Amino acid sequence: MNRPVLFGGALMLAGGLVVFAQGFAGNDDVEIPTSPPRPPVTGPIPSGYRRMTSAEVSPELSAAAYQVLASHASDPYGTVVYLGDGYAAMVEEHWHPPGGAATPWGFHTGVSLLTSA
Repeated sequence: MNRPVLFGGALMLAGGLVVFAQGFAGNDDVEIPTSPPRPPVTGPIPSGYRRMTSAEVSPELSAAAYQVLASHASDPYGTVVYLGDGYAAMVEEHWHPPGGAATPWGFHTGVSLLTSA
């Protein structure tokens, strides 16, 4: 079972492929990807909604995202949880480049916040 991990104000599950290239002898020739090897798995955004930008996410919505991920982490990608007041959260696969500031690295389960358009 994947365990939730906290990073930079977002909660995500460590899971899937995680590559740790730094710190190993002879890794100077290793090319670290800056984009995912395939598109992350998601679902259709519900009609009348759009993805929120980071600047639009309040501390209250961030807390709601934590709760959604904790409660729905094993739900299928594309699951939408309606939060009320024109907000929703969608469970989907996220990806962060190995060695980057955002963790967990690689593919993992996350939540994206949506707002009514």
